Amino acid sequence: MFHKIAVFIFFFCFGIGYALNPLKPKIHIYIDYATTPALLQMIDFIHQPVRDKKFIFWRRFPNLHERVNLSDYNAIQIQLPIAENKNNLSWDIMVQNIQMIYDQNPKAEYIIHSNLWWNSLLIPILKIIPREQIHHLYVYEDGLSNVVHSRKYYTFLINPENNDYKTDLMNIFKDQKKYSHHYDLTFHTLYPTTYYFGFVDYMKTNNSFNLFVQFIGDKNIRNIDWTEIARHLTPKQKKALFSLIGFDVNHYKQQIQNKKVDFILLRSSHTAEEEQIKTISTLFKNYDKNRVLVLKEHPHLAHRVIATQIQKNIPNTVIFPKHIPFEVLILADLMPDTVSGYASSVFFSVPPKKIKYYITANKDYYLPFLKKLNMLGDEKIIQSMKEEK
Repeated sequence: MFHKIAVFIFFFCFGIGYALNPLKPKIHIYIDYATTPALLQMIDFIHQPVRDKKFIFWRRFPNLHERVNLSDYNAIQIQLPIAENKNNLSWDIMVQNIQMIYDQNPKAEYIIHSNLWWNSLLIPILKIIPREQIHHLYVYEDGLSNVVHSRKYYTFLINPENNDYKTDLMNIFKDQKKYSHHYDLTFHTLYPTTYYFGFVDYMKTNNSFNLFVQFIGDKNIRNIDWTEIARHLTPKQKKALFSLIGFDVNHYKQQIQNKKVDFILLRSSHTAEEEQIKTISTLFKNYDKNRVLVLKEHPHLAHRVIATQIQKNIPNTVIFPKHIPFEVLILADLMPDTVSGYASSVFFSVPPKKIKYYITANKDYYLPFLKKLNMLGDEKIIQSMKEEK
């Protein structure tokens, strides 16, 4: 019941249900440097009324106008450099454009969507837009269990004896205090804020999260459940969403040819290319010609060729677009038959029986939690041979 209520809220409290001042224009600002939070923001985006202006800063999804008529949504995309090493330039472009947006719309009410791990991006925005004009902040965790496996930031460093986070944030806005991840989950002390997390039920029943949940407040937390989200999207909404993200359902179906699918998640830059190629090629040696191996590189691997090299070693291999999050397959009802790969938050979205191999990483924050939730047995765990420094 909780999940259904949460999903209902996810879809409907953002749109027509907004109790905004009808005399003031409403402006939605979407900001994300990653992929999965951007997908969640896109779900909100397609539900908003056309009358509301929308400004998009989705770094990993450039040139939306090539596949979507943004004027149908009353939206404008501000292009950010897609290269991962251009964060400072992206930051400057974003701040300049937010200032321009506010200068052109000084009477508007603003609804802002952000990535939890990149919440520092909110600081320059909130310096520009007066507090009374911020109608709501929506913050999405960057990968399921992001909050859970990073409790060192989000539980233990939220000091229940510190009741003055509001003052801390105000001092940060005045450049009198330095921002850190300790403040990622304190924006609700100053603004109406909703946080989107995975495994909310777990957090509410685990004693180590008592202070965390109490501090944020139950009403400010929403659960991310991709299966439930998929059930509440209409075919028309899914079509619009897949167009935004650039996922061609028919093309993918042609690639897999109605065969059994083994999906592989490759690692980010922390794991050597040679190690990944050797490990995957060994695990799937003598691959069944009646199955299809689908390889997905991490979006961070902008110029790497790991998947291409593995494809040369294993027949019946398809390369999945690296910028498209795995969760799209859940929304499209195309869950693979098995999922394997390197440590990733994606495994929290996969039914345990479908996990074939889980390859560990140094400082693996996901593994203990996967085992604690009985989602992963020792027989499926493969030790990574080598990690890059």
